[in-house]
Amino acid sequence: MAIVIFSQPTKDFIVSSLLPININYTENTSTTINLVCQVQYWTGSAWTNWGGQIRCANRLGFPGSFYLDISDLVCGLPQGDLTDLQGLGSGPYCWGGSYTVFRETLWEYKSDWKVRVNAQREYLSSSTGLIKLSDTVKQSNSFYVHQGATSLGQAKFATRIPGDKSLEAYNHRQVALNTGYNWQWMTDNQYQNRYPKVPGVMSTGYQLLQEYRTEITPDEQFYISCINGQLGNGFNPNKLIIKTINGTIIANSHTHVWSTPPQNDGYVSIDVGLRSLIGILTPNVDEGVDFERVTHYYVYNKLDGAQAGSTGLSLPWRFDVDRSCSPMGLDNPYRRFAWKTKLGSYDMFSSKGMVKIKKKVKSRQFEKRLGPTGYQDHGDTKYQATTEEVTTVESHEISDIAANWFSCIAESVEVWLRVDTQGKLKRGEVDGLGFFNFDETEDWRDDSRCNSWMPIIILSKSVTIFKTGDNTNRVKFDYTLAQKNVTPRR
Repeated sequence: MAIVIFSQPTKDFIVSSLLPININYTENTSTTINLVCQVQYWTGSAWTNWGGQIRCANRLGFPGSFYLDISDLVCGLPQGDLTDLQGLGSGPYCWGGSYTVFRETLWEYKSDWKVRVNAQREYLSSSTGLIKLSDTVKQSNSFYVHQGATSLGQAKFATRIPGDKSLEAYNHRQVALNTGYNWQWMTDNQYQNRYPKVPGVMSTGYQLLQEYRTEITPDEQFYISCINGQLGNGFNPNKLIIKTINGTIIANSHTHVWSTPPQNDGYVSIDVGLRSLIGILTPNVDEGVDFERVTHYYVYNKLDGAQAGSTGLSLPWRFDVDRSCSPMGLDNPYRRFAWKTKLGSYDMFSSKGMVKIKKKVKSRQFEKRLGPTGYQDHGDTKYQATTEEVTTVESHEISDIAANWFSCIAESVEVWLRVDTQGKLKRGEVDGLGFFNFDETEDWRDDSRCNSWMPIIILSKSVTIFKTGDNTNRVKFDYTLAQKNVTPRR
């Protein structure tokens, strides 16, 4: 008999590689011993073997039934990092350049990969008595894998379903008429129920919204991520809506047409931070020059057009604009962090509280015992020193949800710190918008909008959330730079 696949991921779907990815086979030929499989991934130009050949597992009590879980293997496919985000660090006032389009990053061929499995029958040859491998290959569906999964705290009933449904909540795809979707964004942040300050933000009246929230300053970027998935037949592509609010009125509504086509070949990140809005969009009178009258704005993904009553819509992300001055002084600097979330995307958060820096020095020494040729030829001598600078960050007061969100930085395997460089090329600086350059003007500090990002390590067991009020908290943790200081040896 031929190999039959009776269970596998749907063709061209995207699934989580952190949860089981099972492919189930049957092969009832009496001489069959096992099935031997080879996982392949698409590099963009060719199918390439990933890992060696694998024997399937037999299902006890079910003769001729085999299965293979490839999640651990495909989880090791190459992974991109924060520096793959298009437009990261650029914007107005940055090297005199322009920032005129929304930057989208499709993570296909960076972190998300198309894979398939080839299976062959391993059997006992009746003519030779040897175990052989059949030349006939049974090929599985090709599908996409993504290294990320919903946290248990956000999973329904604390249960995560593997396979086709593992990333369903984050796949912004309309597949049926008259069906309402509340698509979610790929983030460690938790959405919350809130009434909008202005009626008609998402519908008529003051309807209760499920929304994400974060603060944003005019010089900050922020990337939100989703799977802008393949739509059902007859549906127009999604459009990104940016709705600005001026106090108690809707100031304007901007529409962005995705340059990434709707398909399941990887998640997409787009920069919707206020700094990017200032450089890209044209404000009206209610928004003011450089959006100076905007108090907050909403971003959400929406199916284009009311097609037969379809209601494809994502949860909105609300950005509250913070126009306060950046903290000054060595003991109270601004810090902006980015980290890889449990869902495999990137979150950003700014801390404006206290900072303490401690330097740890470890030295090794020996005692010289030479002849009395000079005072330098005897006594204790240091021959090696290693230094580590540990920074303790204590955030400003933030809400319960924001504190839980920010504390997720400790669980990430990839954390970055924003490093600001002055846009006018006078000098470089680390860890803040010119907070130690007191000889420069306030305009110089405000114009320090170019930046890059350096990797850091959050120290184990250092993260603490402590209450300061009924709904106010501070988050405290320690970090070091991933790159250590080096010193000469003797």
